[in-house]
Order: sequence, then structure tokens, then C-alpha cells
Amino acid sequence: MRHRLLVSLLVVAAGVVACAKTREEALPRVPPTVPTTSTTVIDYSTVPLGAVATKTTTTVNQGPGRARLSGTVVGPDGPVPLATVRVERLQDDAVVFKGDIFTDATGKWRTGRLVGGRWRARAWRAPDLADVNPTTVFLEAGQAKSVPLTLDRFGAPAVTASMAPDPPMLGANSNLVVAVSTASVDAEGIVRSTPIPNLLVQLVAPNFLISNMSPLPTDADGRVAWTVLCRSPGPSGLFVNLQNGSPQPIHVGDCVEPPPPPQPPVPPA
Repeated sequence: MRHRLLVSLLVVAAGVVACAKTREEALPRVPPTVPTTSTTVIDYSTVPLGAVATKTTTTVNQGPGRARLSGTVVGPDGPVPLATVRVERLQDDAVVFKGDIFTDATGKWRTGRLVGGRWRARAWRAPDLADVNPTTVFLEAGQAKSVPLTLDRFGAPAVTASMAPDPPMLGANSNLVVAVSTASVDAEGIVRSTPIPNLLVQLVAPNFLISNMSPLPTDADGRVAWTVLCRSPGPSGLFVNLQNGSPQPIHVGDCVEPPPPPQPPVPPA
């Protein structure tokens, strides 16, 4: 009995050894490695870097400072109450600050405390008064300066004219175009021109013959045209009568005599 048990154990042990040997032979052997250490520093100086978007900003001193601007706004009828005065601080011709002030009952105005530098001032009162020529001054720190502002009146019909050819020639037809418009001042003090359509315009031309009828109504663009012929050299003397308006002169070139005709070439002697 013991002999059979010993034989069985030897058979099992031999099988285990054979199986282990087979698995060992099936796996590839790993080659021996030697760890290496690099002491070379990598140079990144030649690696290009992408650009990063940036914006340069400059801080502008808006005050308050110790300088002031003041003045009086005057129109065609005298001091202008309730006019808007706009003051703007300039830096390199760019507006970096602006503020609006209203004139008092006597047309006077005065700013608060300002920093020194270049300042521009203009005034208006919609819809008919405006200053189309702003005033620019330089303020020293702590300086008080008076800036008078003068307004022009807008709103009456304005007439412009063009002649072709200009100047007109004696005894030759010319085309005369007259444009009628009205100007108004908007809430920002900008003067804007608007054509006047369907307005009767009468041409008065003592020195010209008028080939078509007068008066004529203006078209949608506020224009009316005539064909005229100069009768004598000199100033044109043209003016127009507007419907429900006063006569207005037209400024075109003086009538001139035509150039002499070209002379035939002189044959050689």
C-alpha cells in the first residue's frame, strides 16, 4: 500500500516539473538593461513662440484739476440763454474727455475744475443757432481762461449755383443750375442741409437771354435749371427771387468774349 502511494506522488511531482519547464520555455527572456542618466541640458532658445495679442493703454488724467474755462455765448440778437456749450479735452488730436454745459439767462457759462492741456469749445442751440468754428485753447495747470463763443443763424433758404461753361462766353449758350436748401442744427450741434422741393424760383438775368420759362419749381433735389445766353461781356448780374422770400444773388464767373479763331499757318516765303 505504501509502495503504491509513493509511486503516485512521484508521478504527480514529475508532471508538475514538466509543466513548469514548458511554461518557462514558452516565455521570451527579457534582456538585461543598464539604467542610463542624461546630463545634457535641452536648449529651448531656438524654439519659436507664438505671438500673444496685446494692447498698449495710456491712462489719461481726467482731473479734477485747478483750471477753468468760462465765457459768454452770443448770437445775431445778443447773448443766447439755454445754449449748449461742449468742452472737449484733446490729446494727440483725439478727444479723451467731453462735457456739456448750459448757458444761464445772460448767455454765460463756466466749467468745473479742469486739468491743464488742450481744450476745445463750441456752442449751439437747436434748431437754428450753431458755432461752426470751434475754439481751441491751451490751459496751464491752475489757469482760468475766458472763451467767447459766437453763433450763426441757420434756417433761411440758401441758394447755390453752377454755370457750364464757367465763365460763360459772349454769344454762346450756357447751362445754369440753381439749388435751394435749408439748414438746421441738430441735437449735437451739427448743421445739416436739406433740399427744398416744389419751390418756385424766378431767374432775373439783365445781361442774359433766358431760353426757357421763369419761374420754375425746384425738383426733388431742390434744383432748377435754365439755358441762358450772355449778351455782353462783364459781370453777370444774376439773381433769383424765391417764392415767399427776398432776392438772392447768384455768384458765377463774368461773361467773357470767346477766344479769337485760330489763324491759318503762314506759308514759307
